[in-house]
Amino acid sequence: MPRKDIERKKQTNETMWKELPPFFNKDVVVIASIVVSAFVLFVSSGSARKSRLEENVEPVVTDVLQDNYGLDYTCDNVNITEEYDNNNYRAAATLDDNSVIHVNIETYPRDKDNFNVQVPYEEVYLME
Repeated sequence: MPRKDIERKKQTNETMWKELPPFFNKDVVVIASIVVSAFVLFVSSGSARKSRLEENVEPVVTDVLQDNYGLDYTCDNVNITEEYDNNNYRAAATLDDNSVIHVNIETYPRDKDNFNVQVPYEEVYLME
């Protein structure tokens, strides 16, 4: 396709495909399309990034497992899987041995950076 486009540019001085409506031959439309596409890609890639809450929970899960249960595991990753309401979440925590446990996270309405993590005993019992 690029060769065909280059040939058409040389022969007829075309800047866009003639099959497209003339509206698309305006430079402003082309630039606007590129900007909108880049913005959509940026926004969609942002949703794939980890949330701040997920990042903050990782070391807490490690502390709970090591300090409360005496287990020698480290939490490598936390992914929120379900939101009960605005303040309660269920998450999957991936540990250093690639096992996954479920944890409960409770945030406080006025301070989302303040949270409580609970590792259900059933999850710990299966690890022992």
